[in-house]
Amino acid sequence: MKSTGASYREERIRLLSRIARALEADDRAVAAWLAGSVGRGDDDELSDLDLWIAVEDAAMEGIVASPSSFVHTILPVKMEIAAPQNAPDGGAYLLTWVGGDYGPQQVDWYWQPAELATRGAGTNLLFQRREIPLTDMPPPLLAETLEQKIDLMVRETLLMAFIARKHVVRGNPWVTSRHLVHVARCVATVEWLIAHGRSPAHDDWLELRLPASIPMARHDQLIWIRGALERLTTLLAHQRPGILDEHAEALNQLQRWLDWMGAEEAELE
Repeated sequence: MKSTGASYREERIRLLSRIARALEADDRAVAAWLAGSVGRGDDDELSDLDLWIAVEDAAMEGIVASPSSFVHTILPVKMEIAAPQNAPDGGAYLLTWVGGDYGPQQVDWYWQPAELATRGAGTNLLFQRREIPLTDMPPPLLAETLEQKIDLMVRETLLMAFIARKHVVRGNPWVTSRHLVHVARCVATVEWLIAHGRSPAHDDWLELRLPASIPMARHDQLIWIRGALERLTTLLAHQRPGILDEHAEALNQLQRWLDWMGAEEAELE
C-alpha cells in the first residue's frame, strides 16, 4: 500500500509537469530550472519546488510589477507571499501554495532577465530556448582567506555556545532551541570550510547533528553544548591545531563558565 508521503510526492511531480508544460508554451520564458533539494536530486517526500525562470528582458518589468499575474495564468493558488528581498538581481520572487489532495504544495518562483541569468551548479534544467550560462562552483578560497573564515566561525561558535548556555539557565526552551541550532550550524560550517576549502552556498547541505528533539531538561541541554564544543575541539586538533592554540584560553574560559553553571544547577536539583 502506497504511503501518504509517496502520494504527496507524486502529486508534486504531476504539479511540476503541469508547470513545465505551461512555461514551455509561454513565449516570455527563455529557460526554466529547479534549484534546492529537488534540483540537486536529494529531495524527500516533503520537499518544495524552487523554480527559476529566465524570461525575455522586455517581459521582466511586468512580472516585477505583478508576479502573481504570471503564476495565475498557469494555475490557481491557495496562498501567496510576496518577498521582494528574495528576488535575484533585476528579477522577482513569489512564494505560493498550490492546493493538493494531501495539503499544500509549496512552489517558490524566481524570475530573472535572460540577459542576467546564470544557472547554478547543482540545478536541474527543465528546458531552454537559448543557452543559459552554467555557473561553476565557487572557487576555493585563498589560503589566508580560508583561515580567516575558519577562525571567524570558531569565534562565533564560542560566542553562541556562551549565549545558548544563558538561555538554558533562563529556562526558555523555544529560545534555547534556536540558539542550539545556531551553535550546530557554526560547527558544521567550520567542518564544511575545512573539507571543501570554500564558503558554503545558501543551499549547501550542512550536517547539523542535532538531536531528534531538543532536550528539555537543562542538564541535557548542557551536555549537548559540551558535545558540540568537543566536536569542534577534536576537529581543530586534527585539522587546524594552530587555530585551536589561538583560542585555547577562550575555550578554557568558556569551560569554566559551563562548569560553574553546571555546578549551580546540580545544587538546585
